[in-house]
Amino acid sequence: MEIQFLPKEGLKIKTKEVTFLAPPFGKIDCDVILAFSQKEIPATDKMAFYGPGEYEISGVSIKGIMENGTLLYSISEDTQKILLGRSTASLTDMKDTEGYTAAIVRIDEKVTENLLSGISSEIVVLYGDSCEEGLDPTTIKKTEKINLKKIEELKEFTVILGK
Repeated sequence: MEIQFLPKEGLKIKTKEVTFLAPPFGKIDCDVILAFSQKEIPATDKMAFYGPGEYEISGVSIKGIMENGTLLYSISEDTQKILLGRSTASLTDMKDTEGYTAAIVRIDEKVTENLLSGISSEIVVLYGDSCEEGLDPTTIKKTEKINLKKIEELKEFTVILGK
């Protein structure tokens, strides 16, 4: 599974068979849209998920989880599993991240090391304008794209997706 930052567009999550796009959206070049509110779903003929529920497409399992009013998406393919959150507030709702390869969150306000300490996934991935504010620069690894099969060198860092 590959996770790629798309400036002003959000994230592209590419599995073996399916490409997902997570907000904010720009050019629609994907198979499935993951929206965090109904208003975010663009006018398109692409498949779009919004809300809690369990789905499967081409062998990829997608689960929309509502946790304390916050929507999270769990995406699983083979041995890789990610948890995707929409905003900094999602970090407090990511309680059960054990067993996840990555917890991925769009940061929209200052984040602290303390907020990240409760996440037990193999890596924590942040993207958005305020990613680095409040974090120790020695604990950050910046990149535009990650391949979840090759994360050994990222495990000791908070990964920042961006340019």
